[in-house]
Amino acid sequence: VQRVFQARGMNIPPKDVIRLQGALLTYALKIAPGNVNYISRCIRTCARELSTLQEQKKASMMGQGIVVGGGTKKSGEIDMEEVAITELEKLLSVPLDSMGLKILELPDFSSLLAFLPWENRRKVAVSMVKAVVGGGDATKIKDVAETEQLFSIIGPLLREEGDISPSMASMYASGASDGGSLISRTANLMGSLGINPNAMHDDSMFSPNNFGSISGNRNFAGDPLKAAQFREEQVLIAKLIHVLDHDDTDVAYQMLNVARKHIQQGGAHRTIVTLPPIVFAALKLLRRVQGVEFPKPIPSRLIKLDESKEAEAGGAEKKDEE
Repeated sequence: VQRVFQARGMNIPPKDVIRLQGALLTYALKIAPGNVNYISRCIRTCARELSTLQEQKKASMMGQGIVVGGGTKKSGEIDMEEVAITELEKLLSVPLDSMGLKILELPDFSSLLAFLPWENRRKVAVSMVKAVVGGGDATKIKDVAETEQLFSIIGPLLREEGDISPSMASMYASGASDGGSLISRTANLMGSLGINPNAMHDDSMFSPNNFGSISGNRNFAGDPLKAAQFREEQVLIAKLIHVLDHDDTDVAYQMLNVARKHIQQGGAHRTIVTLPPIVFAALKLLRRVQGVEFPKPIPSRLIKLDESKEAEAGGAEKKDEE
């Protein structure tokens, strides 16, 4: 395959690059299911060859004087036919069944995903979310970094193309609580998640009347199928929030915070579905924190009962010795 790339050079179309690597990937998964090295190699080679084609195109345009201080980002991209886009989408989705979220450990996965148009990235994102939601413990998100990676990749489900993604700088800020009453701890946690409990009563976004129109102000050109698809995608994100969990409550909090920072970028037509699960997940987490840090005291009558049982057991042992 490498010789084919070298022989044809820039003359090889992207669709052939993707098809060759897709065929190799399918074959590799059949002879060695779950072999990360084979999968990584196919994805890395495909990303490298497409990047080479892109650089060659830029160099060719520069040589012809086409790009002179005003070339757009689009003009420097390789020409992806519909067939190439479909094949690349398929190639990126194939490893999800065998690897699940381990696909995030492949450094070239995101690079290859970037060659897809925004709409097709959305389809891959749907496959990823379904794999996480339906995969049980095998696809459980293990830490904050993995949460950040996942929500970055599924960005097309969370915001519109061209919208600025959340800043990386504040993603890992600690959300440790300072203690206090249950009410104050709830307010602190929900406040950190960007939720104002008092405003929720007045915000029309949370009005029950609005839940029948999840698509909000988004224009679907009167297409009910697109509107239904959009609703299904947002429900998937809501389900994803409910599987974000960790044994360490601090890590669980940070995972929710990462999710909130990505989700709040989507506008009211999305957050009407995806924000409430964060509220309930935060309250559920708060109960766990309360149980750990403020355990319920054991009633005195139970303590006395245990003492009497111990005394009886001690007396029985004394009689046996005599």
